[in-house]
Amino acid sequence: MKLLDIYSWLAMFSFPVSHLLQLRKIIDEQHAEDVSYLTFTSLILGNICSFIYTNKSSDIRSWFNFIVPSVIEFLIVLIIFEKERHYSKSETRLFMISFLIILGVAIFYFMHANSYLRDIAGITPAFLFPMSVVFTLLKLYTAKTKKQASSILSWYLMVFGMLGAYILSEKYNHWKSILAFLLPAILSTLVIYKLYKDRHYLKDLEKELSEEIN
Repeated sequence: MKLLDIYSWLAMFSFPVSHLLQLRKIIDEQHAEDVSYLTFTSLILGNICSFIYTNKSSDIRSWFNFIVPSVIEFLIVLIIFEKERHYSKSETRLFMISFLIILGVAIFYFMHANSYLRDIAGITPAFLFPMSVVFTLLKLYTAKTKKQASSILSWYLMVFGMLGAYILSEKYNHWKSILAFLLPAILSTLVIYKLYKDRHYLKDLEKELSEEIN
């Protein structure tokens, strides 16, 4: 087995584990002010399109890289809606049920479509995946609180997983693979930097407050 194949097998667990860590972080912190639901909605759509584009439904790595993360991303969006109260519970459920029906129809249609339509599906992640990270960066810089609900370890695994998805695509020189997987990996390092910066800010603030109290 080639080294790149070994990496892609390891990376297939990155997205599910990453999202589970993020889900747990939101639940533990009891808020999602610095977590963007647009990020995870974009990831859901991008993952489904990537699954269609790679056309490897028989490869378990495709399921772990794209389908399993989509299910967890769906749960994260639900939790964010609940924590931030963007919509009532009934509105949230109606939106999500409608979203799942449309998604299911789209998957069935594109999986049985010709190569031209699959190529169209391949274009979508090239824009959705980078935008998903941009949404998080915007959320981090506009969040009213520095208390983090975003998981740093989750974003490390996102970088690892994006690189694994790039390898799995086997389209190393194609612009769609580069934009869809390499660019988000690079942008994700900016998220990690911002999260570390905010963490140090909180530590300095706590230190100043303790000194004033003493």
